[in-house]
Amino acid sequence: MKKVVYSFVFIIALVYWMYPSKQQFVLFESFSKNFLGKYPTLKEYTPKDMIHIAEKSAYLLQKKIGILKDVKNLDLRVLKEVLTLVKGKKSQVFMRHARQKLSTQIDALSTVAEKKIAMMRSPENQTSPPTEDSLVDFFSTMVLLRYIQERSQMKIRIFTSPNKRAFIPSSCLASFLGVTMVESPILKCIDYPMEENFPSSRLMRELSEGELPWEEDSVDYIIGKNTHRSIEKSVEEVLQNPQEGMSLYMTHTQQLNAVQDVLHLKARRLQHFGFILIVEGKAYIYERGFYSS
Repeated sequence: MKKVVYSFVFIIALVYWMYPSKQQFVLFESFSKNFLGKYPTLKEYTPKDMIHIAEKSAYLLQKKIGILKDVKNLDLRVLKEVLTLVKGKKSQVFMRHARQKLSTQIDALSTVAEKKIAMMRSPENQTSPPTEDSLVDFFSTMVLLRYIQERSQMKIRIFTSPNKRAFIPSSCLASFLGVTMVESPILKCIDYPMEENFPSSRLMRELSEGELPWEEDSVDYIIGKNTHRSIEKSVEEVLQNPQEGMSLYMTHTQQLNAVQDVLHLKARRLQHFGFILIVEGKAYIYERGFYSS
């Protein structure tokens, strides 16, 4: 695994190179720095105050960047519950990545299934960045995680998939929290087979709307023998070795399904930045993450 420390300068250089709307990410960097200047410490605020600060900041960031969408409201109950659960204990958070940005070519495809299959093939699966609005949504989660880190007096360790829709928000979070980030191949998203090996017409017959079910026979048939077991084994090893403080794993639906399988839970598909919190062997699933309905 690759351990790295990211500065704001590096993060913005990375996203500036990758995104067409480069100016938005210069503004994101500036806004993040200004937030830390205005709120150098957060631990003195109440959870209710922190929800207000995070929501207001996300709204101001959205206006600054020029994204026309509603800012997601945050759930005070979730914040309070997580603060209580993790205090003084080892905890693990498995979080779903940001929304994947579609290329012009993929967006022009006719059906949901065609788009999903194209998104899940190389190189788009590895290199497509998050959408700008998804990263703006993530800012309020970044603020709450910094608050949890300070109130709980612990460092959050960040482990990330190398796929850019996970890697970029993880990098931004690591810089915002002032912690290191580790890139881990066991967290990466599986690639759908290429057209020449498994034609899209055949994949569409096998998959409902292009979605791969988390069933051993289906996964191994389409992706490759022993893929399902390999992912579950990797996840099981992580679950068996919690570290001090909180470890946050930014990953994909396959790994999140594997976590739920290993813990004998009914698989639930999480929304972007939804997470599974594990404390002392017990799992708490927050399908919407810190966001309310």
